[in-house]
Amino acid sequence: MLGYSAPSVGRALITPPDLNALRAFIDSLGPFGEVRVSHHTVPVAHLKVFTDTGRESGCVWMYNRAAPHAPKHVAPRVIAKQKRLYTIEHEKALAELPEDFFERILATHIEGPFTLIRNKLVFGPNVGILPVLTPREELDLAMFLVAQQLRTPAFRRRIEWMGAVHATFDVRARLDAVTRGGAAWPSMKNLAPREAQRYIEQFDRGELMLVPPKEHWLWAFLKLSYEGAPMVAALPRRLVHARGGVEFVTCDGPVVTARRIPGDLECVVGDGWKHPLCEAVFALSPTHALVVGPNVETDPVIGTAEWCTSVRDRTIRNADRFVFARSPDSRISEILASSKAPTSVMEFDGEQHETGQPVGKVAKRMFEAGDRAIVRWGPPR
Repeated sequence: MLGYSAPSVGRALITPPDLNALRAFIDSLGPFGEVRVSHHTVPVAHLKVFTDTGRESGCVWMYNRAAPHAPKHVAPRVIAKQKRLYTIEHEKALAELPEDFFERILATHIEGPFTLIRNKLVFGPNVGILPVLTPREELDLAMFLVAQQLRTPAFRRRIEWMGAVHATFDVRARLDAVTRGGAAWPSMKNLAPREAQRYIEQFDRGELMLVPPKEHWLWAFLKLSYEGAPMVAALPRRLVHARGGVEFVTCDGPVVTARRIPGDLECVVGDGWKHPLCEAVFALSPTHALVVGPNVETDPVIGTAEWCTSVRDRTIRNADRFVFARSPDSRISEILASSKAPTSVMEFDGEQHETGQPVGKVAKRMFEAGDRAIVRWGPPR
């Protein structure tokens, strides 16, 4: 395996434009003691409202795709976490950046504001507080929703695979130029055509591959969160109370975007926020769900018992590995057992290549497609 440094990683973590501003921002994340190495991919502040007590001291029912009929009753602190998931490990990262820089940004600037907003929306009316958000709160809520989509291990696998495919394609194309006597990278100037061909064959067989550094994903999800939040904040939204005896659940992919025609319960999960038929749902608690999208204010289906059931079921299907619920529910087990974890595909030249396929094989097909390689990245069709 070979490593490479993505340009965005270099700009953000190695040579930022204003070191003084960066240092001031880092200071705002302190005080700094021990490095935070136990990272929750779904915040405890979100999970705790799904416990049997509604508090962090309670327990949730955790369902695992690997054993869907054997749920466990566990505390939020011990689930949905991974060691050193967000730590900076790149050898050329700025010395000023603490290892847990991204974890601290998530905790301070994304999870912190969300907790206050969630409490205002879900619990505020009980104490006379109107569930009306200020423009700043709208932006903070949108930031949380976008970041929560992108900070997960599932998204990391997808973006790192896509980065590996593109990097391998780029190097393969340059090696091919060497075999034809064309221009190449300065580092390849002494490479003989026969040797270049040998490297190409090793890439094609999967014996060589380019692996993006973890910082490629970390910077990508943070950058996309900040860039996408204003667009999401501008979309109409509704707060819906569960009906028909339905309890909303959450999972390790809790923000679920789908394409749905207004008035119709059927939907296709996986499309993006910008789609004109986008409906994004996020269970704020077992009794409340937030729905965001262009048509949510006028769609008569939203808020019905049937729609609430649909939201619960699509949240279950959107789980990469785990579903979390306040109450035991055999329906969760049934859906997990009969569905597969969501995935993404890279589509070009009439072919779909699913995340996780051999990188060398996909890069070779992209190279062979040539001008026909107009790439679509998204859910399978």
